[in-house]
Amino acid sequence: MNDSQLAKEILKLSGGESNIKGVTHCVTRLRLSVNDTKAIKVEELQGLPGVLGVNIVGNQLQVILGGKVHAIYDEFLPLVNTSINNSEGDSKEGLVNRFLDTLSGIFTPILPAIIGAGLLKGILIFLMFYKLVPTDSDLFKFLNIFSDSAFYFIPILLAYSTATRFKCNPYVAIAIAGILIHPSLIEMMNKSTSLKFIGIPITHARLKGQIVEQGLLQNLRNI
Repeated sequence: MNDSQLAKEILKLSGGESNIKGVTHCVTRLRLSVNDTKAIKVEELQGLPGVLGVNIVGNQLQVILGGKVHAIYDEFLPLVNTSINNSEGDSKEGLVNRFLDTLSGIFTPILPAIIGAGLLKGILIFLMFYKLVPTDSDLFKFLNIFSDSAFYFIPILLAYSTATRFKCNPYVAIAIAGILIHPSLIEMMNKSTSLKFIGIPITHARLKGQIVEQGLLQNLRNI
Protein backbone atom coordinates (compact mmCIF):
# COMPACT_ATOMS: atom_id res chain seq x y z
CA MET A 1 0.00 0.00 0.00
CA ASN A 2 1.52 3.30 -1.10
CA ASP A 3 1.16 6.66 0.65
CA SER A 4 -1.78 7.78 -1.49
CA GLN A 5 -3.72 4.59 -0.83
CA LEU A 6 -2.99 4.75 2.88
CA ALA A 7 -4.24 8.36 3.07
CA LYS A 8 -7.48 7.36 1.35
CA GLU A 9 -7.99 4.43 3.71
CA ILE A 10 -7.39 6.63 6.75
CA LEU A 11 -9.96 9.11 5.49
CA LYS A 12 -12.53 6.39 4.80
CA LEU A 13 -12.08 4.72 8.20
CA SER A 14 -12.19 8.12 9.93
CA GLY A 15 -15.76 8.66 8.79
CA GLY A 16 -15.12 10.25 5.42
CA GLU A 17 -14.61 13.86 4.41
CA SER A 18 -17.87 15.00 6.02
CA ASN A 19 -16.55 13.90 9.42
CA ILE A 20 -13.30 15.90 9.18
CA LYS A 21 -13.25 19.47 10.41
CA GLY A 22 -9.52 20.02 10.94
CA VAL A 23 -6.23 18.49 9.77
CA THR A 24 -2.72 18.94 11.11
CA HIS A 25 0.23 16.83 12.19
CA CYS A 26 3.10 16.75 14.66
CA VAL A 27 6.41 14.92 14.51
CA THR A 28 4.91 11.42 14.26
CA ARG A 29 1.10 11.78 14.25
CA LEU A 30 -1.56 12.79 11.77
CA ARG A 31 -4.12 14.74 13.83
CA LEU A 32 -7.71 14.87 12.60
CA SER A 33 -10.37 16.93 14.33
CA VAL A 34 -13.64 15.08 13.76
CA ASN A 35 -17.33 15.81 14.18
CA ASP A 36 -18.24 12.36 15.50
CA THR A 37 -15.74 9.97 17.08
CA LYS A 38 -18.28 7.14 16.86
CA ALA A 39 -17.87 7.11 13.09
CA ILE A 40 -14.18 6.17 13.45
CA LYS A 41 -13.33 2.51 12.89
CA VAL A 42 -10.43 2.29 15.32
CA GLU A 43 -9.59 -1.40 14.98
CA GLU A 44 -9.52 -1.24 11.19
CA LEU A 45 -7.33 1.87 11.33
CA GLN A 46 -4.89 0.10 13.62
CA GLY A 47 -4.71 -2.79 11.17
CA LEU A 48 -3.61 -0.65 8.24
CA PRO A 49 -0.01 -1.26 7.10
CA GLY A 50 2.10 1.71 8.11
CA VAL A 51 -0.15 2.74 11.00
CA LEU A 52 1.71 2.32 14.30
CA GLY A 53 -1.19 3.19 16.56
CA VAL A 54 -4.41 5.16 17.00
CA ASN A 55 -5.48 7.47 19.82
CA ILE A 56 -8.67 9.47 20.33
CA VAL A 57 -8.31 12.50 22.57
CA GLY A 58 -11.55 14.45 22.89
CA ASN A 59 -12.71 15.11 19.34
CA GLN A 60 -9.27 14.58 17.85
CA LEU A 61 -8.16 11.40 16.13
CA GLN A 62 -4.42 10.83 16.29
CA VAL A 63 -3.01 8.35 13.77
CA ILE A 64 0.58 7.44 14.64
CA LEU A 65 2.63 7.10 11.44
CA GLY A 66 6.21 7.73 12.56
CA GLY A 67 8.54 9.13 9.92
CA LYS A 68 5.90 8.70 7.18
CA VAL A 69 3.61 11.33 8.67
CA HIS A 70 4.79 14.13 6.35
CA ALA A 71 4.22 12.11 3.20
CA ILE A 72 0.79 10.88 4.34
CA TYR A 73 -0.19 14.42 5.39
CA ASP A 74 0.68 15.72 1.91
CA GLU A 75 -1.44 12.97 0.33
CA PHE A 76 -4.31 13.54 2.78
CA LEU A 77 -4.75 17.27 2.19
CA PRO A 78 -6.14 17.05 -1.37
CA LEU A 79 -8.75 14.55 -0.17
CA VAL A 80 -10.55 16.99 2.15
CA ASN A 81 -11.98 20.49 1.99
CA THR A 82 -8.94 22.81 1.75
CA SER A 83 -10.69 25.43 3.88
CA ILE A 84 -10.22 23.25 6.96
CA ASN A 85 -6.55 22.45 6.41
CA ASN A 86 -4.52 23.63 9.38
CA SER A 87 -7.36 25.91 10.50
CA GLU A 88 -7.25 24.45 13.95
CA GLY A 89 -3.67 23.23 14.01
CA ASP A 90 -2.03 26.55 13.15
CA SER A 91 -3.81 28.36 15.97
CA LYS A 92 -2.86 25.80 18.59
CA GLU A 93 0.50 24.58 17.40
CA GLY A 94 3.32 26.60 18.93
CA LEU A 95 6.39 27.83 17.14
CA VAL A 96 8.56 25.37 19.06
CA ASN A 97 6.49 22.40 17.89
CA ARG A 98 6.60 23.57 14.30
CA PHE A 99 10.35 24.11 14.52
CA LEU A 100 10.87 20.60 15.93
CA ASP A 101 8.53 19.21 13.32
CA THR A 102 10.60 20.83 10.57
CA LEU A 103 13.84 19.45 11.99
CA SER A 104 12.29 16.00 12.23
CA GLY A 105 11.16 16.21 8.62
CA ILE A 106 14.68 17.05 7.52
CA PHE A 107 16.73 14.64 9.65
CA THR A 108 14.46 11.59 9.85
CA PRO A 109 14.90 10.56 6.18
CA ILE A 110 18.71 10.50 6.43
CA LEU A 111 18.84 8.51 9.69
CA PRO A 112 19.07 5.07 8.00
CA ALA A 113 22.21 6.17 6.13
CA ILE A 114 23.79 7.63 9.27
CA ILE A 115 22.89 4.63 11.43
CA GLY A 116 24.21 2.20 8.81
CA ALA A 117 27.48 4.09 8.55
CA GLY A 118 27.80 4.20 12.33
CA LEU A 119 27.23 0.43 12.64
CA LEU A 120 29.82 -0.24 9.96
CA LYS A 121 32.26 2.06 11.74
CA GLY A 122 31.69 0.11 14.97
CA ILE A 123 32.39 -3.17 13.18
CA LEU A 124 35.56 -1.66 11.72
CA ILE A 125 36.79 -0.57 15.15
CA PHE A 126 36.00 -4.05 16.53
CA LEU A 127 38.02 -5.71 13.77
CA MET A 128 40.92 -3.36 14.34
CA PHE A 129 40.82 -3.63 18.15
CA TYR A 130 41.11 -7.43 18.01
CA LYS A 131 43.63 -7.20 15.15
CA LEU A 132 41.42 -9.28 12.85
CA VAL A 133 42.10 -6.94 9.94
CA PRO A 134 45.45 -5.16 9.41
CA THR A 135 45.03 -1.39 9.24
CA ASP A 136 47.21 -1.21 6.13
CA SER A 137 45.17 -3.81 4.21
CA ASP A 138 42.91 -2.98 1.28
CA LEU A 139 39.93 -4.49 3.15
CA PHE A 140 40.39 -2.08 6.05
CA LYS A 141 40.76 0.90 3.72
CA PHE A 142 37.63 -0.05 1.79
CA LEU A 143 35.58 -0.53 4.96
CA ASN A 144 36.83 2.81 6.26
CA ILE A 145 35.70 4.51 3.05
CA PHE A 146 32.30 2.78 3.18
CA SER A 147 31.71 3.83 6.80
CA ASP A 148 32.84 7.43 6.18
CA SER A 149 30.73 8.00 3.08
CA ALA A 150 27.48 9.04 4.78
CA PHE A 151 29.32 11.45 7.10
CA TYR A 152 31.51 12.90 4.36
CA PHE A 153 28.53 13.56 2.10
CA ILE A 154 26.15 14.65 4.86
CA PRO A 155 25.78 18.13 3.27
CA ILE A 156 24.40 16.42 0.16
CA LEU A 157 22.03 14.24 2.19
CA LEU A 158 20.76 17.22 4.17
CA ALA A 159 20.42 19.31 1.02
CA TYR A 160 18.16 16.76 -0.65
CA SER A 161 16.15 16.16 2.53
CA THR A 162 15.71 19.89 3.14
CA ALA A 163 14.70 20.56 -0.45
CA THR A 164 12.14 17.76 -0.26
CA ARG A 165 10.77 19.14 3.00
CA PHE A 166 10.39 22.70 1.67
CA LYS A 167 9.38 21.55 -1.84
CA CYS A 168 12.37 23.19 -3.53
CA ASN A 169 14.40 21.96 -6.49
CA PRO A 170 16.59 19.20 -4.98
CA TYR A 171 19.22 19.47 -7.73
CA VAL A 172 19.86 23.13 -7.01
CA ALA A 173 20.11 22.33 -3.29
CA ILE A 174 22.58 19.51 -3.98
CA ALA A 175 24.67 21.76 -6.23
CA ILE A 176 24.90 24.37 -3.46
CA ALA A 177 25.78 21.75 -0.84
CA GLY A 178 28.42 20.35 -3.18
CA ILE A 179 30.35 23.58 -2.78
CA LEU A 180 31.02 22.64 0.85
CA ILE A 181 32.84 19.44 -0.11
CA HIS A 182 34.50 20.64 -3.30
CA PRO A 183 38.17 19.50 -3.25
CA SER A 184 39.45 22.97 -4.18
CA LEU A 185 37.54 24.60 -1.32
CA ILE A 186 38.77 21.98 1.13
CA GLU A 187 42.35 22.59 -0.03
CA MET A 188 41.92 26.35 0.40
CA MET A 189 40.51 25.87 3.89
CA ASN A 190 43.38 23.59 4.90
CA LYS A 191 45.93 26.20 3.81
CA SER A 192 44.29 29.21 5.43
CA THR A 193 42.06 29.96 8.41
CA SER A 194 41.09 33.49 7.35
CA LEU A 195 39.32 33.08 4.03
CA LYS A 196 36.74 35.68 3.01
CA PHE A 197 34.11 35.75 0.28
CA ILE A 198 33.01 39.31 -0.66
CA GLY A 199 33.94 40.34 2.86
CA ILE A 200 32.18 37.42 4.58
CA PRO A 201 34.55 35.31 6.71
CA ILE A 202 34.55 31.59 5.87
CA THR A 203 35.19 29.31 8.86
CA HIS A 204 36.54 25.80 8.51
CA ALA A 205 34.12 23.57 10.44
CA ARG A 206 34.59 19.87 11.08
CA LEU A 207 32.11 17.35 12.42
CA LYS A 208 32.87 16.78 16.10
CA GLY A 209 32.11 13.09 15.67
CA GLN A 210 34.79 12.79 13.01
CA ILE A 211 37.41 14.32 15.30
CA VAL A 212 36.50 11.94 18.15
CA GLU A 213 36.43 8.99 15.77
CA GLN A 214 39.83 9.82 14.30
CA GLY A 215 41.32 10.14 17.76
CA LEU A 216 39.80 6.81 18.79
CA LEU A 217 41.13 5.08 15.69
CA GLN A 218 44.60 6.53 16.28
CA ASN A 219 44.59 5.31 19.89
CA LEU A 220 43.52 1.83 18.84
CA ARG A 221 46.28 1.70 16.24
CA ASN A 222 48.78 2.41 19.01
CA ILE A 223 47.59 -0.47 21.19
